[in-house]
Amino acid sequence: MADANDRLPTTTRNTIRVVVRGMPLPEGAQFSVGELRVLIVRRAKPSDWPDSVIEKGDLDGVVWVLPEDAFGAAAKLRDDEHIVAVRLDLAGA
Repeated sequence: MADANDRLPTTTRNTIRVVVRGMPLPEGAQFSVGELRVLIVRRAKPSDWPDSVIEKGDLDGVVWVLPEDAFGAAAKLRDDEHIVAVRLDLAGA
């Protein structure tokens, strides 16, 4: 039987939430921004993004990164034409 350490993630990750526009993707879909993988989790809700203008068809996505890569990854995501809002969760997961 495998040791529990072989089955459980033990590396701390930070979460970056994004709003994706102009990509008709279903929930669970993924796409890449450079080496970053964006997972689409649902349709974006204006209540979750009070400082951003959310349009019909916008999607809520998430990216997990190492803590030391969080700020650089957020900047890279902001540069993508399909990402219209970025929020960094420093608490991690």
